[in-house]
Amino acid sequence: MESQLFGSPAVSPSPLDCSGFNSKFEVHVVYTNWHGTWAALRAADQWGRCLRARIKLWLPLVVPRRIPITVPAVSLSFMEQRLRDLASSCCEGHEIAIEVRLCRDLKQCLAHVLDPTSTVLVGGNKRWLHTREQRLADFIQSCRLRVLFIPAKENVFARPSSSARLTT
Repeated sequence: MESQLFGSPAVSPSPLDCSGFNSKFEVHVVYTNWHGTWAALRAADQWGRCLRARIKLWLPLVVPRRIPITVPAVSLSFMEQRLRDLASSCCEGHEIAIEVRLCRDLKQCLAHVLDPTSTVLVGGNKRWLHTREQRLADFIQSCRLRVLFIPAKENVFARPSSSARLTT
């Protein structure tokens, strides 16, 4: 899958308390669920503005073994549109590269696509007994990558605007 750029470069200056350095820093956000990814994208947006970093949103789409890898259960164009809606709801004015990868195993896919120097944000619910999102962050950290777990606030729900919803 080709990466897609969404949005336009930020035109507003960085906040005054941020001392950005003009680098090629890239923040990777792994899609987990709507709440968690929204929280991680909000944090990545702040990093992006402060550090002048690029944001890349990854969706490893797991295709069951009983169907061909080229025919996922969910339409790729539908998922890409949902990711664009999600990105626009929390990262307005920031350029975001969206990568959708078809795979059989989520962990193998992430281990393969993320660079060893990557900084990865994973959002999700935080519980005493680790959630699926926390276990994913632990796995990414075990691959010797820098990972930050962003707890999602359950009472905040970012929905796409009514104009962005699909009509049937």
